[in-house]
Amino acid sequence: MKITELLIPQNFARYKRPFRSNFNNEFDIRTWAEKLFRKSSWFTKFSNLKKSKEIDIYELIEKLEYCKKNNSFNTLNKFEMKQVSLNIFEIDQKLKQDSPNYSNRIKSVDYFFEYIDESNEARLINTLFAVLLFSFNPKNTMFIKINNLIKKKKNLLKRKWQKVVSELNFFDHDLMQKLFYDLITNNQFETFINKNRLLSYRSSDLFVYLAKTSSEKIVNEVRNSNFNNIDNFVQFLTNGTTQINNRFGIPALYGLLFGFAEFKLNKDIKDFGDTKKKITDILLASYQDPRINADMWPRFSVNDFNGDETRKKCLQVIKSWLIQANIETFLKIINKTSQSERADDDARQFVKRAKLWRGYLDKELILDVCVALGHSAEIEALKINDDNNDIKLTFSRLKSGKSDQSVLIMRFQNCIVVEWSHDGAMVAWNYSDEEAPELHLYEYRANSLRIDIKDDSKDRVRVVHQGKSWNETIAKELNKVYGVPNLYSKRFGFF
Repeated sequence: MKITELLIPQNFARYKRPFRSNFNNEFDIRTWAEKLFRKSSWFTKFSNLKKSKEIDIYELIEKLEYCKKNNSFNTLNKFEMKQVSLNIFEIDQKLKQDSPNYSNRIKSVDYFFEYIDESNEARLINTLFAVLLFSFNPKNTMFIKINNLIKKKKNLLKRKWQKVVSELNFFDHDLMQKLFYDLITNNQFETFINKNRLLSYRSSDLFVYLAKTSSEKIVNEVRNSNFNNIDNFVQFLTNGTTQINNRFGIPALYGLLFGFAEFKLNKDIKDFGDTKKKITDILLASYQDPRINADMWPRFSVNDFNGDETRKKCLQVIKSWLIQANIETFLKIINKTSQSERADDDARQFVKRAKLWRGYLDKELILDVCVALGHSAEIEALKINDDNNDIKLTFSRLKSGKSDQSVLIMRFQNCIVVEWSHDGAMVAWNYSDEEAPELHLYEYRANSLRIDIKDDSKDRVRVVHQGKSWNETIAKELNKVYGVPNLYSKRFGFF
């Protein structure tokens, strides 16, 4: 923020100037005041406050080693001592990276801690505590050293930090995790950081660490079908906004999704539909559709909940929810459209269609889905979503077709299947077929989603929805040509 922005109110409008002007009688008081301020000695004085010398970590290391060698810290001034405290973790990291003799060279840092201990330097103790919050890692050796020093000298902390230490039980990490989880689940976290003036520390490593431990508790609760604390966990992750704080991406992904990895999809529909919608909406608003761009989603390090394998399971949960939501929306559109055409369920074939595609979905044979909609069908889909409070989805556009048509494009293991809402046969291509439609395009031409009736390619399938057993014909053809398990075989008993 500029110095002038601290001194000049933000809501100044443009005022009429009471004297002649070359600016059409308009005067920008902010610009005028800033120019005037820049000419004053105050500007030079205050602007220099931000201009600090760039810190050379290697230079600090050399000075520490010199002090250790001479058993004296007289060569370090107050500024340099504070810089050592502020950059203590960077110093440790540089020594580990660049020195094969780390165990000896780190002794200069230990000597620095001994000096603080003996001299009772309250200023440095408080600096180290603030650094500890932003580099919180109980498994780190340097963290443990600093933590032990501050625990020993906690009476030298400022009243503000002593209050935080007391209320969080800072030096008992197990108890601190429990207290923090209570703050989240009782929706008291914002009150806590406001009361203790910790707003600038909200995204610190301390609270990221505690968010990770809390996400583990959320996962365990979800596994026991307890979803009561998810709302308050989301409130903490978003700070009341529509997106997750970037610093809390990993605990958000793990806490909100991993516990659901063990749930069956059909149970998911019945038992936690509202929770699923809330989680999906906030994650999509924060990271977009993972089927289109998974790179937007947080990446796990090796130390984060077993790394990439856990991330894959989390993404698979949200992908399965989106696949399910797309299919259900498509079926609702068919149902709505069909009701205006024919009254009899069997005549309009809705029951058979719903059972067929839900059957493949329940068996987890559908790997991905997108829905392309004509103009009026899209309006209807958005209305259906709003009326049913469904997951907020995005749809592809269908061009050169009827305005009320909708198309379901599905990816199986070895094929792409296209199902039309009406006036179109079910068609399928081998996944390697160059003419097979790609999923999640912004726009589709209707003709690109059809197979000509004269097409006699052996690796393409076209089935018209006619007769009593067209659904069984689809299942048999997909099994024969692409190896998709036949839901109507005795193995599945899907009759």
